[in-house]
Amino acid sequence: MASRSESVVGDRTRRRPVHADDSAAAGHDRPDTVVRTRGFSPDRGYGRRDGPRPTGDRPKTPATAAATDRSGATVRLIATTNRGFESVSTDEVAGLVSASPSVVWPGAIAFEGDESTLYRLHARARTINRVLVEVAAGPVDGLDDVAALVGTATIPEYVAPGRPFAVRSTRHGDHPFTSMDVADRVGRATIDAVRAAGGDLPVDLDDPDTILRVFVREDYAWLAVDVTGGRSLHRRGYRTVEHEAPLRPTMAAALCRLAGVDDGTSVLDPTCGCGAIPIEAALLARDRPPVPDRQFAFDAVPFADVDQFRAVRDDHPTRGRCPPIRGIDVEDRWIAGAHRNAAAAGVDDDVAFELGDATATTPSADLVIADLPFGVRTDGTGLDTLYRGLFDALGDEPERVVVFTARDDLVPVEPTRRLDVRHGRLDAAVLIVE
Repeated sequence: MASRSESVVGDRTRRRPVHADDSAAAGHDRPDTVVRTRGFSPDRGYGRRDGPRPTGDRPKTPATAAATDRSGATVRLIATTNRGFESVSTDEVAGLVSASPSVVWPGAIAFEGDESTLYRLHARARTINRVLVEVAAGPVDGLDDVAALVGTATIPEYVAPGRPFAVRSTRHGDHPFTSMDVADRVGRATIDAVRAAGGDLPVDLDDPDTILRVFVREDYAWLAVDVTGGRSLHRRGYRTVEHEAPLRPTMAAALCRLAGVDDGTSVLDPTCGCGAIPIEAALLARDRPPVPDRQFAFDAVPFADVDQFRAVRDDHPTRGRCPPIRGIDVEDRWIAGAHRNAAAAGVDDDVAFELGDATATTPSADLVIADLPFGVRTDGTGLDTLYRGLFDALGDEPERVVVFTARDDLVPVEPTRRLDVRHGRLDAAVLIVE
């Protein structure tokens, strides 16, 4: 077999491309499932915990103790996004860090970058969920090949000794092993590699400092360090009130980018729920960080510097001006929730929410962006009337209308552009009308 991995730096011509339609062709039409292992005991192996979990504050071993100076070094990065929105995230990343991303599997893009790329993406990117540093990648025939990827990488450059770690794995395709098997073998190999370098690596899968992620897709595997940490970037801190049919903020941000929101365009969301789209529109229009004051995993990887990240995050002026941004909903409980979320996001002075009927609203806005009811988690009665009434009320006034829906059959106009996306287990679409 050819080389089973490629260095994180340098030529990557041996990678087998994975196209966006591979999963559908293979009969896999649902999101990958992350299977978590439970812990590690040197006596019994990865997968069991020896004794109770320690309580109290965890001592923080400085990650720089075993650091290799990688200042300015190019690494291979993977950013995960929402399936179907890869092109939106590709454009965003290219604009933020002058990279040239490509889709490596549905819901993931890859590109080259350095430390500053990591910092800037975590400070400014709005449509991606995680950023990972690829440690190794290559074709695999079996579990031994997956574990062997660890041996091809210089693990101490990416995993700080003395800091609790965990392995998270996903598997896509037919294999004679499970995701738990993958996590077990990669966990053992990682600990062995750190010990061989004179360090120690404790395991804590409940609250790890460092997360290694393994993605096995058909006959190819990737090993990467999750620099974002345990909480995905889509978990914005302002979500104090949750709608019963919520829209991910990273999806809302992607809809805003597709609509062309900037500091000179007014926006209307006629079915705003708890305000995700208007809030993301205001953050984008003012160029404010989507997750300010968030703690990431920079202090747990040897080559990253949390102080440099904070400097990058803070050294970026926001725009002081915000165009009119409005949200409308028929239920006062959601309007109240939208006000609370906007206040938590710090944009309560930039957005206006009001009780109203989308089918009877005159859209005095340049852009209309809506997450229309699917009729799955909520009462689907009257969807046809809502869709037709909404578009009748919109008329020809908005410059652009962007709707997110799983019922595109009810949209009474022909879209200019269409993106087929996934929303949980549902097939959905983004329709753009100009």
